[in-house]
Order: sequence, then structure tokens, then C-alpha cells
Amino acid sequence: MCNSDDTTSIKKKRIKGSETILALLSELKSVDEEKEDEIMKQYMFDRLVMGYELAQEANDMYKAKDYKKSIELYEDAIQNGRKPAMILQEARQAANIDKEEFYNNDRGIEWLVSAFKNSCRARLMLKDVDNARRDAFDLNCI
Repeated sequence: MCNSDDTTSIKKKRIKGSETILALLSELKSVDEEKEDEIMKQYMFDRLVMGYELAQEANDMYKAKDYKKSIELYEDAIQNGRKPAMILQEARQAANIDKEEFYNNDRGIEWLVSAFKNSCRARLMLKDVDNARRDAFDLNCI
């Protein structure tokens, strides 16, 4: 079972003012308190938060046109956050959370989709067509 004090401290340390991922974590905990441990272990919560935070840093590097650094950060964000984001998506779908809300805002997996898309775009800017294609295919799998 996830200790709420641990989750709160992670939230305060890592998110720096953004409430998006925090709302997701709170929502997941309220979906089924008894099965929380089965839905996502603490290390998965940590990976989700880390993935989200890395994606935000990568977005900043992408906007600054530091494509090489943004790709590194997007890779780390995807590596860390993909599985827990998908677990969260499945839990939300099982709980019948409004699908329009889920897909049309950053509270769903939009941050993960954007990480794939921007990684692909950054690779294209660096003329790395093969890896851009790989990112596009990987995006198709979520």
C-alpha cells in the first residue's frame, strides 16, 4: 500500500507547482483504495512522477532548440513514465473516467504522447530519420 505521506513528499519535491500529475495520482488512489497496491506500486508512482517531470524539462530544451538534450530527456521520460502511465490509463478506463476529458487534456497520457511526438520532431531536426521513424511507430503502440 502506498504511504500517502511519501507520495505527498514526492509531489512537493518533484513537481514544482504543477498539479497535473498530482491530480492523476490522487485520482488513481481514489479509484479503488483496497486495490491500490495491485494497481501501482510506490516505485511506479515514483517513475510516473519522474517521467512527467523529465518530459517537462525536455519540452523546455526543445523550445530552446537544444534538440540533442531534449531527445536525451524525452528518452528518459518515456523510459521512466511509459509503463506507469499506461497502467494509469487502464485504471482510469476501468473506472469509467470520462474518455473525452481523458484524451483531450494533459491530465491523461497527453504528456507521454507529446514526449514521443517532440522526440520524433527533434530527431528530424537532427536528420535522424531512422530513430524518428522508430519513435513514430512506438507512439502508435500507446
